[in-house]
Amino acid sequence: MQLGIVAPFAVRCGICTYSTYLGNALQNLKISVTGLSEFPFPDENVITKDFQPSFPFFNCWKRTEFYNDLIKESKKYDLIHIQHQYGLFNNTNAWVTLLKSIKSKKILTVHDMVPPNEQLLTYFNETFHLADKLIVHTPTCYEMLLRWNCPKEKIVQIPHGTKLIDVPNKDVARETLGLPKDAKIILSWGFIWESKGILELIEILKEIKKTYPEAIFIHAGGVHPILQKSQYLGKILKTAVQFGLTPKDLIITGWLPEESVPTYFGVADVIVLNYARGSASASGAGHRAMSGHRPIVKSDDNCLEDIPGFTVPRFSSTELYQGILKVLEDKKLQEELISQADKSAKETSWQNVALMHKKLYDELT
Repeated sequence: MQLGIVAPFAVRCGICTYSTYLGNALQNLKISVTGLSEFPFPDENVITKDFQPSFPFFNCWKRTEFYNDLIKESKKYDLIHIQHQYGLFNNTNAWVTLLKSIKSKKILTVHDMVPPNEQLLTYFNETFHLADKLIVHTPTCYEMLLRWNCPKEKIVQIPHGTKLIDVPNKDVARETLGLPKDAKIILSWGFIWESKGILELIEILKEIKKTYPEAIFIHAGGVHPILQKSQYLGKILKTAVQFGLTPKDLIITGWLPEESVPTYFGVADVIVLNYARGSASASGAGHRAMSGHRPIVKSDDNCLEDIPGFTVPRFSSTELYQGILKVLEDKKLQEELISQADKSAKETSWQNVALMHKKLYDELT
């Protein structure tokens, strides 16, 4: 089987990360994978040299243009698997032309869903008609496709994959990063977006330090490339200063190379995912956190519905604060949360997810 995966590759974005892990795992199943990649967007500065897929890929399309070269290249493959996000394919005419022009079998993984609306009616009706199968990750996404009147027989639910990692002992990890062994360390993880609720965690840190004066908050991740001009990071830092927090209290790492990720998970007492996205999707950062072997406290946002953790309502800083304190103080609860996350991580390993994809590919070819 010759498989072409349409996605951005070798850049700093969630779709790239997802597609790279999936393609690597499919390669291990002896499927011939080629990445049909978007040119780096918005510019060459987003290229991530330390994150390259194990399969060949090349740039052949841009989100700002019609997909003539991609259409031409698609003829070489038995199956085309498009990693769909509306921001990548937001011109209805160009998108429909692309789907009509690809004559191979076509699978779409729909990474973000929006509720039915008149503005996108033609876009999605044509998508449902022209795609052979649509993959979604969560029950909410599945139900939303049905609300769009997508034929049920075309929808396949396959979970987001999880990279299994070895996390170092807490003392070893903290020694590696030069962090105090006795401090309570709260970790959040992933790209910095306003919808990740990081600013609220700064405010919560101020309160937690009343109980644990040595508490530290680390955000492991940087600003997404398309948000480089965002003022959100500046607002976070300004708020920290206003609260009297120092660089020893608040650490924001910026983009992390892959080899550093386990160490940052290793230093944490608790991982917090304070999402308020409100979208129907799955969180790649959430799945990475599941493999961190640490208890997770999370909001009840839809994109975290498949992530085990101590769950609190979105937009409630009080309940989030109380939840973090409860987990920090309850060893038995910590063990239960870690066990749940470990189990889910193994079930959704990239190896298992790739096997689910292969079964679907075999049915279509």
